[in-house]
Amino acid sequence: MKRIILLNIYLILSIITVSAQDKDGDHFSVEWIKNFSREKDVKTEEGIFSQFLNLVAGVTEEKLVKPFNLVKYDEDSYFVLDQGRFTPLLVTNDGFEVVQNDEYKVFPSLVGVCKFKKNKILFTDSKLSKIFVYDIEEEELNTFPLSQKLEKPTGIVYDKISGLIYISETANHRVVVFDDKGNFLRTIGERGEEEGNFNFPTFLTLDKNENLLVVDAMNFRIQVFNKDGNYLRSFGEAGDATGYFNRPKGIAVDSYNHIYLVDALFHTVQIFDSEGNFLYNFGGMGQLNSRFWLPTGIMIDKDNNIYIADSYNSRIQVFRLIDDKK
Repeated sequence: MKRIILLNIYLILSIITVSAQDKDGDHFSVEWIKNFSREKDVKTEEGIFSQFLNLVAGVTEEKLVKPFNLVKYDEDSYFVLDQGRFTPLLVTNDGFEVVQNDEYKVFPSLVGVCKFKKNKILFTDSKLSKIFVYDIEEEELNTFPLSQKLEKPTGIVYDKISGLIYISETANHRVVVFDDKGNFLRTIGERGEEEGNFNFPTFLTLDKNENLLVVDAMNFRIQVFNKDGNYLRSFGEAGDATGYFNRPKGIAVDSYNHIYLVDALFHTVQIFDSEGNFLYNFGGMGQLNSRFWLPTGIMIDKDNNIYIADSYNSRIQVFRLIDDKK
């Protein structure tokens, strides 16, 4: 009964709480901007004649089914991992383009995605135990060569400053570090509850100081490591109230170095300062704008626009972070 009461209180707060004051006195709020789930949401407006031809030809509109994660490639294009369609999609003003090749047409367990050098995107498929690289300009998809085989890779992030690729090897409860050519460098952690160890690590991101943030999913915490792989700190624990974790998923950092964590079973996004102190949250279960149904991935661009993979609502929701002092 106590668990149910706390969960109900949490869901109410998650609906009404959209702003907060952090310990430095800076005020922030989150504003909903738009959703996109179908080609018509992103496509440059077609003329009446083109619409008529599509109707006569029986052309059906492409749509998202279960978007799991995404990365923004440039101002007008996104790379979306759609687990419901078993394929990545390149989303542009021209519509949705399925990403595949002759060898790989189906991706059974898409999880992690990040921008790589030049025009390339890296993404993981946990069930295939492979890393893929897609060249957007050349429209070319290949497996990314790694000098060491991984078991169930999930999260992935590329540090363009150091040239390091970090990959969560969930089956072996560790993070594996490679250079940008796929050469193995080192591992971080092993299975355990101690500081620096993991129990099913998943999503990854980097903060503004090149520190690695790891979603240590079944230890219900976020762990932070420096660029040399040394443990710095952790925060979080299992619970039903604000600031606690239930099913932690995607993680991202904004320009203020605030940490955003998607919690699928809370249907919300929780925000913490760089030390792990809870600031505020937004969301709540539902199908209306700014509500979520089992959300997963998150990405924040340089302008502090926040993109959420609202998986079971079959859409990407876009928000804007506002500094109310400006």
